[in-house]
Amino acid sequence: MEGFSALQLVNKVVMIAVAIAPAFSSAFLPSITRLFAQGDKSSVSTQINKVILALMMMVFPALVGMYVLADPLYSTFYSRSLSKC
Repeated sequence: MEGFSALQLVNKVVMIAVAIAPAFSSAFLPSITRLFAQGDKSSVSTQINKVILALMMMVFPALVGMYVLADPLYSTFYSRSLSKC
């Protein structure tokens, strides 16, 4: 695997956690849109802040866990160890 670094390979695993954000955010989009259409801008702001906080509480620990467990996770998903790169 010439030209690949371990960091590039781990990036593929970390993208799994990053993919959670758009899916989670799109689940809240209808309620935020409804509040905005009603003209309740303070509730829109509150709802957006709750979504961001919830995402941070889910994604950051997942990213740290995946960083710590990168080699076992990568071996599980791609049948190859990072230590052999």
